[in-house]
Amino acid sequence: MTMPPRGNNFPRRNRVISGLTLGTLVVEASDRSGSLITARHAADQGREVFAVPGQIFSNVSRGTHSLINQGATLINSVDDLLDALPQDYTKVLGGESTETTRQPPPSKRSDKVAPPQSTQKGSTPTSQPKAKVDPNLTPDEQTVLSAIDADSVHIDEITRVTQLPIGKVSSLLVMLELKGVVQQLPGKQFVKK
Repeated sequence: MTMPPRGNNFPRRNRVISGLTLGTLVVEASDRSGSLITARHAADQGREVFAVPGQIFSNVSRGTHSLINQGATLINSVDDLLDALPQDYTKVLGGESTETTRQPPPSKRSDKVAPPQSTQKGSTPTSQPKAKVDPNLTPDEQTVLSAIDADSVHIDEITRVTQLPIGKVSSLLVMLELKGVVQQLPGKQFVKK
């Protein structure tokens, strides 16, 4: 914890990071980007490497285009990424999916899950509208989604309301983003779509 940032430690850190993932997605990278080191480590460790193409004349697209030329999976949309993940990716990320095949992520949802029921005195659960249960969401995803009200909510507040560990909340929010249910705003704020 007391180690100052040193350039020669970054490749080691990148190797550890790539080893902890299902795959590495590179969005922008110049020819000498550290992201390319992470992608190389991921490939060496048998992890998937994904790349998002960019503008052909941009310096920050050269690295991603090089990865695609070398066999990285080209990602045009979230669906491309979800299709490339293992079928049981939610179990790997801490969810409890029992499905054997992935359902396509919903687009622009119109059905919203109701906020958590109040437990104040004088309030009865039957007086609250019942939350709609989305069959495409795990129980933990439903819990996190119900902690997001109409306004944007900071990840710390979601963690406080749900009483789940911050790491689990973070991974559940990523899954909800990939499924098109929530959107992350600047400052780790989240809002329902």
